[in-house]
Amino acid sequence: MITGAVGDDGLTAVAPSPQRDGTDLGVAGSVDQMRRRLQVERRHELGPPLSDRITVTAVAVLVGCAFGVGVLVTGALPLQVAVPIGALLLAGTAGSGWLLAVRYGPSTAERALQATISAEQRADHDLVTALAGSRWVLLHDRRLPLSEHRVPFIAVGPAGIAVISILPAGPYLILTPTGVKAGEDELAYGWLPARIWEARYLMRTLSNVGTAGLRFTGPVMPMAMEGYPRAAKMPDGWSDQPPYRIDQFPIRRPAVLGQYLNYLPQIFAPHHVTQLVQLVDQHCPPAPTLPAS
Repeated sequence: MITGAVGDDGLTAVAPSPQRDGTDLGVAGSVDQMRRRLQVERRHELGPPLSDRITVTAVAVLVGCAFGVGVLVTGALPLQVAVPIGALLLAGTAGSGWLLAVRYGPSTAERALQATISAEQRADHDLVTALAGSRWVLLHDRRLPLSEHRVPFIAVGPAGIAVISILPAGPYLILTPTGVKAGEDELAYGWLPARIWEARYLMRTLSNVGTAGLRFTGPVMPMAMEGYPRAAKMPDGWSDQPPYRIDQFPIRRPAVLGQYLNYLPQIFAPHHVTQLVQLVDQHCPPAPTLPAS
């Protein structure tokens, strides 16, 4: 929970970004926008399929193999000849199909972005259900004030502001009480400091602005929740269970996080919560740019 004085925490300076329009494209909308942009750029680099020799060759092989399999099915060739030819045709079909799938299917970057989108949508569904009927308002896919730094969720309610991130996908390797890895990404020395920085940056920024009836002095709380499916395959010594705490930073499932927010002390009156939501909504605009007209 970030409640101390601001300006003395040695935060990294952020050059103010120029104002730009944004729009709400839904949960993880800016990530989906980026995925679609990568897809368009990749299709543009490949050019028209008919002008690509590799594509034309793969399609020709695929069609030829399909025709050859049709001939074999008619039984026009002896069995001892049909078997090896059939194996070659199947190999050619599989190879050309794989080549076309790799060439025109989603790239590694696109698949990673799609996994992020799915994780945030899954977590949003569970968290919204847990917060239903409460005075907490969940904002998704936002930029921190005067920056291009995106955060998946910001929850505003009677206990203050929570900056909520998604725990990176596992499997997880616990090295020391403060050293944890998810896959090859260091959590304790890379991911966790970034989450703390987000909360402190938002706290410092909002403390300098306010409304006629509200001067925000905190708290801003960094939180994290699970969103990715549990890992199916794990190397020796690794676990599919995420750490429930890294140093003093708790990790919760979305439903449990929603319950935790509702259990926090209510320090803001209902009308102040409304003002605080307006304040955050104004200074943390949606991350996506406006769709091209």
